[in-house]
Amino acid sequence: MTLGWRFFIHSIRQLLLNIGPALRISLLPYLIFLAVYLSIGQQAMVSITLMQDDPALLEENFGLVVLSILALGLVAAICFIWVAVAWHRYVLLEEEPGPFFARMQRGPMMAYLGASSGFFWWFSCSSS
Repeated sequence: MTLGWRFFIHSIRQLLLNIGPALRISLLPYLIFLAVYLSIGQQAMVSITLMQDDPALLEENFGLVVLSILALGLVAAICFIWVAVAWHRYVLLEEEPGPFFARMQRGPMMAYLGASSGFFWWFSCSSS
């Protein structure tokens, strides 16, 4: 078995053996993202589809659609980083999430965002 498969099986096993904490860590952020998507994102996607037939309508509402998509992207990034930080702190530091959900830790989340932004910047520069 290759190393990649062993990592994959280990991660699935780790998730299944810790399903309670995994749900406490991820459920609230994903519900927040779902609520924002259903209120903003889905509407923006439908608007784009409907406006493809009418360029004037697309031009008139373009700013609102772009703003909606940017807001959805921001909420997605916050929620996904929240889950990643809470899960890594649970796995690596054995820090238990709260009884119902993991609290948002802004400091580690900003560090995670900064580290991943630096990686993506480095990757985009080195691939060109």
